[in-house]
Amino acid sequence: MKQVLGVMNPTLDALEPAPDEWKLTAGIFDEADGMDEVFAEAMKLREAERREFRQKAAKQTAARRQKVS
Repeated sequence: MKQVLGVMNPTLDALEPAPDEWKLTAGIFDEADGMDEVFAEAMKLREAERREFRQKAAKQTAARRQKVS
C-alpha cells in the first residue's frame, strides 16, 4: 500500500490546482455562443429562489408577530 501511495502522491500533487488558478478562468465564457441565454436563465432561477425565500421569511415574521401579540 505504501508503495502505491508513494507512486501516486506526486501525481496527485500535480493535479491539485494552485490557490489562485481559478482567476485565470474569469470571463472566458463571456463571449461564447449561447452564454447570454445561460446567464439569463440562471438569473431567472436565482430570482425565483429569492422570491421563495422572501415569502418564507415574510410568513415567519408574521408568525413571530402573532406570537408576541
